[in-house]
Amino acid sequence: MTSAATPSGSVPNAPGVVSFRPVTTPPPATGRRFAALAACGGLLLTVLACGPRPTVAAAAPMASAAAALSSLRNLPVLVMPVQRAGTDPALGWASAPGEAELRRQADSLFAGVLGARGLASRWTFGDAVRRLARRNPTYVTDPDRLGVGGLELSAVGSRVAEPLASELRSLVALTEARHVLLPLSVHFAPIAGAPAGTGHAVVQLALVDARASQLLWLGPVSGDPFDSASSAALTSVAEYLADLILAR
Repeated sequence: MTSAATPSGSVPNAPGVVSFRPVTTPPPATGRRFAALAACGGLLLTVLACGPRPTVAAAAPMASAAAALSSLRNLPVLVMPVQRAGTDPALGWASAPGEAELRRQADSLFAGVLGARGLASRWTFGDAVRRLARRNPTYVTDPDRLGVGGLELSAVGSRVAEPLASELRSLVALTEARHVLLPLSVHFAPIAGAPAGTGHAVVQLALVDARASQLLWLGPVSGDPFDSASSAALTSVAEYLADLILAR
């Protein structure tokens, strides 16, 4: 049986002086006493054999965007590519880019804005994540096609379901990061109470402890109002995201 681990940095107590007493042989266990001892021994073996195995310690779930995102500023983080994108037809923005182009623009602006705010040295953004995946095609999945279905309906603090849990765990294993910031979607949406045709960019984010497969936070970050789909609208949501991460 493996002994319990000594807490980090501590030293076991030095052995003291041991005195011995005469050994007295106990009477043989018989009858009900023998049965009780056998039952206790069987229970002990069952507990030792079936006790919980060590698991990766998970961080506490976060209640707000500010608490969740500001906790990342000094940590290595993988920022996944945007998984979905679109424009609400109610806006009537005829010049809105298609999904592939909107995802590409959002990935580029998130990397550019967050990197310029001092996160480039420890954070790994969409294009770099793709390069990691291309170098390890038999080990990791395509980061543009993660199994995110149903994650938006998950409770904060719950375990991330498969196959996403394994997909994220294999990606962080290639880096020193533990946390993944996953943009589930970027979309242009109308603003309630604003004039017709006024909308803003909204990114729906999930923060995942990939090693423990735990959802730490889930929620939206919104940008400034605009009357057309533009890089400025996407830049504004990236700036708000940076403000939350770097909040003091």
